Amino acid sequence: MARAPSARRYAQAVFQLAVEGKNLDGWADDLAALARAIENAEFVALLDSPHLSPVQKRKLINDALGKAVGPLPLNLIFLLASRNYVRLVPDILDEYEGLLYAHRGIVLGEVISAVPLEPQQLDAIATRLSEVVGRQVRVTARVDPGVLGGFIAKVGDRVLDGSAKTKLEQMRRSLASGVA
Repeated sequence: MARAPSARRYAQAVFQLAVEGKNLDGWADDLAALARAIENAEFVALLDSPHLSPVQKRKLINDALGKAVGPLPLNLIFLLASRNYVRLVPDILDEYEGLLYAHRGIVLGEVISAVPLEPQQLDAIATRLSEVVGRQVRVTARVDPGVLGGFIAKVGDRVLDGSAKTKLEQMRRSLASGVA
């Protein structure tokens, strides 16, 4: 059985091309455009169909994306379509962005809260996390009602847990052990 390709390997190859071509942001934009294009399930089904010839797939891609992305990203989607791996594009984008951030000295973090946070709140948390880890942090937000209140921030292998759930659990343990 053939092994599935790794989105990371494609992203590393794309990143190398982007560095050599001094086009880091251009590739990021083009990969994002490809990812948006394959949100259409019918389009992906056609591109991953073994019943369409490579020539038919190339024409379909050219018609749909020929003016939206550069020639090298277009070649990438041709390659993926010829191997029936178009579904990897979002993962390739994620991996590429991780490589891009690392190249620029940015670390990725995640903030988990009980309710959606305002952009200003996320910016303030990112600034504080940057001070803690000593590098610029770019955060993504996720809502988990189980947090109850406060938030949990994850940066790399560090976790800063300021959630109400954790504080209540600590109080419960403290009361159970007889230490107040």
